[in-house]
Amino acid sequence: MDPCRPPKADLDYHAVETRSVWWKVYFLVILVLTAVTSFWELVEWNLAWYDYVGTATMLIALLGVFGFAFCKRIASPRFWRAYFYVLLLTDIVLTYVGFVDGSSESIPLDAVFFDAVSVALLLYLPIYFALYMYGSQSRIPWTESGATLDQ
Repeated sequence: MDPCRPPKADLDYHAVETRSVWWKVYFLVILVLTAVTSFWELVEWNLAWYDYVGTATMLIALLGVFGFAFCKRIASPRFWRAYFYVLLLTDIVLTYVGFVDGSSESIPLDAVFFDAVSVALLLYLPIYFALYMYGSQSRIPWTESGATLDQ
């Protein structure tokens, strides 16, 4: 090895960008929670129409979180941008409808509603964030070169 020769660098190397392992763990935890609660609801309860709508919207949202966490292309950025707003509106409406429909006079509705919305928001906030970012025209995973993609 000649000490006067300049070092060679591989300039064609492209690092594979990935998401944090915490996104993968979050996806798996939410997937298990959704599967367990969906199974429990089907076995134990008489479901109303809004329960079916909520489960369907959550399953589609989980597809988006999977694509975001594992950098996989599912549908298009335009779909996920639109679905972010659909999910947000659906969650707001179904939370209200579910509590108004299932309310009783023995339980103070305000306290139960506030507690349920607080817990749901803590659990679902990363889903909203992931779908918003997945629908944005970010580099990962929609393009190979990092250029924006109009879809």
